[in-house]
Amino acid sequence: MDINAVMKHKTALDWAVGFGQEEMVHRLLGRSAIPSAATLAAAREYLVRHPECRRKTERIAVALLAVDVVPGTDQEPGTGAGNLA
Repeated sequence: MDINAVMKHKTALDWAVGFGQEEMVHRLLGRSAIPSAATLAAAREYLVRHPECRRKTERIAVALLAVDVVPGTDQEPGTGAGNLA
């Protein structure tokens, strides 16, 4: 199975981030899931919906940024950096 397969316009990583599933995010990244700027945007959206989960969302963003995603672009990992704010 392709870890980066798209289902309803989102990857498994996008879905996990969008639902604030921190452990699953780490598992998917550990299995070479490739985050995109849309994945980081999903973390921002989750934070807007669940401001009480700020610390968890920040940990998710840190994990995504460790793969080097540039927010607001379709830039591939490893080619830039960004932040959640």
